[in-house]
Amino acid sequence: MYSIGRRLFSYFARDKVSKFTPEKIRNFSIIAHIDHGKSTLADRILEMTGNIKKLEKNDQHQVLDTLAVERERGITVLAQTASIITKYQNDDYLLNLIDTPGHVDFSYQVNRSLRACQGAVLLVDATSSIQAQTLSNLQKARDANLKIIPVINKVDLDSANIEKTYEDLVLQLDFDEDEILKISAKTGLNCDKLIERIITDIEYPKGDPEAAARAFLFNADYIGDRGVKCMIQMIDGEIDLARDRSIHSFHKSKKYDMFEVGVVTPELAPTGILKTGQVGYFLSNMKSIKDAHIGDTFYLTGSRDSINPFPGYEPPQCMVYSGIYPESAEEYEACEKAIQSLLLTDGSISFQYENSAALGGGFRLGFLGMLHLDIFRQRIKDEHGIEVIITHPSVNYKCHLRNGEMIEVDNPNESPDAAMIDYWEEAICDTTIMVPREYLEAIGYLGLPYYQEFLEEQIICKYKIPLAEMIGTFFDQLKSSTSGYASVEYKVIGYEPCELSKVVFHLNGEPVDALSFLVYTNKAREFSLYYARKLKDILPPQQFAVAIQAKIGGKVICRETIRALRKDVTAKLYGGDNTRRTKLLDKQKKGKKLMRQLGKINVNSDVFFKLLKR
Repeated sequence: MYSIGRRLFSYFARDKVSKFTPEKIRNFSIIAHIDHGKSTLADRILEMTGNIKKLEKNDQHQVLDTLAVERERGITVLAQTASIITKYQNDDYLLNLIDTPGHVDFSYQVNRSLRACQGAVLLVDATSSIQAQTLSNLQKARDANLKIIPVINKVDLDSANIEKTYEDLVLQLDFDEDEILKISAKTGLNCDKLIERIITDIEYPKGDPEAAARAFLFNADYIGDRGVKCMIQMIDGEIDLARDRSIHSFHKSKKYDMFEVGVVTPELAPTGILKTGQVGYFLSNMKSIKDAHIGDTFYLTGSRDSINPFPGYEPPQCMVYSGIYPESAEEYEACEKAIQSLLLTDGSISFQYENSAALGGGFRLGFLGMLHLDIFRQRIKDEHGIEVIITHPSVNYKCHLRNGEMIEVDNPNESPDAAMIDYWEEAICDTTIMVPREYLEAIGYLGLPYYQEFLEEQIICKYKIPLAEMIGTFFDQLKSSTSGYASVEYKVIGYEPCELSKVVFHLNGEPVDALSFLVYTNKAREFSLYYARKLKDILPPQQFAVAIQAKIGGKVICRETIRALRKDVTAKLYGGDNTRRTKLLDKQKKGKKLMRQLGKINVNSDVFFKLLKR
């Protein structure tokens, strides 16, 4: 049996960490579908091995979920790490736990985290069994040649269907019956056995302690005045701060001066040294998280020619783009400061300045997905107290011009004139949907799948779906039609030709650039009618009639009119000749005509919030 006990930071002193050879190290990750209990299990392991104090019975605090939005939504956004020292059969072992996000938007973090591991705990919720990201994350782990420990979680719940989940793991995922562990991360049931399995089943890292130092960067975070915290696994060699001060990034070809090296417990514990196979961090004069490219290889001065970069380096790709504007011009500087502050903690977001005739100065940002965008908006509000206007999200299109050039367009207002365009291409997603059998007919509107596999009680459907559809109404319609029981996993696999048109809405004859959209040509009128009618319902009435027009080029494709507020100018009249009444009404008509010619429509933030909620 392993021993448990309260560990103090002093336990991670230099001499303690130095004694762990690769044979006594286990690097592992916890992978699962969203909300299957990853962070709760991480808490329980940290508690049982003494890294954190015992949590109160009703304490829902999850140690590795450091953002307020993570705790509020019950999801993991940023991958976190914790080093654990525990004893098994009278030997000390160093376990490095890497928690991973569960949502599809952050799958790139899962990929990079798994590359720093030799094993993975596959966690499956006994109340919902296998889901789409269970399959996706399992495939990622198998592609990385990791030892996988299958675990059924939440067995303490009355709604748990343990036998069905057990059969699914055996029959559908090809696990042996005797390797499946049944636990409750909430109560701690059998979590001690899981820790033993991590030590006995997962292989130790196979690096060369005598080779030149080579480290793999799998995560990075910004920690205020101290700069960028780079999370690394030592593939070969060692970093000794007493001897080594300068470190280099292979792909960025930049040099940094380190001033702290250590492990995470999950608090920072400086040790001054990291040896082969160990997972830890370094702090340096790196000030921008953009310099910390996840997947990059780091090496010490003078050894570039003697090392090979760690394979598989790919920067994260933004999928969704949106304009972000302050509610008023007076809040521009505060909004910019808030955005720049959050960008320090998230290197996957693209950023540029932009201006809108309707909204003024703002910012164009790219995100990994719609959840990523929504979390960023919530962090601006929660952490900085600023409400922002978010324009309609768009995706990246490839625009092929008649002169042979190709440009990428993620902002409708940057779309070239239609006469210059030869054709468009859009991103296509390979999409996997898992749904209970009884809901198969309900998702028939998606079209015929090119592949379909029937499990005992679930059906796996695979589709090719444009990314623009994925970020539109797809998720809401899918969840609605399946009562929330469907799960989705997708990835971009390439680009295919499509027909697009730029729709621009005009209010009272004036174009509103913030209400510009790139839409499928065959759906342009349907799309425009929907938004024109919604604008009619949302915009407040004016003293004059307001025309809402959707145009493609100079052609109006639909129109709605907001009727003018009408004051009864004849109320003060009484009896007598009708001439006075007619004169007053004619005067009112002339006044409203002049107002319509000179009046401007102010579109406030509420309009955009309501418009985005299709």
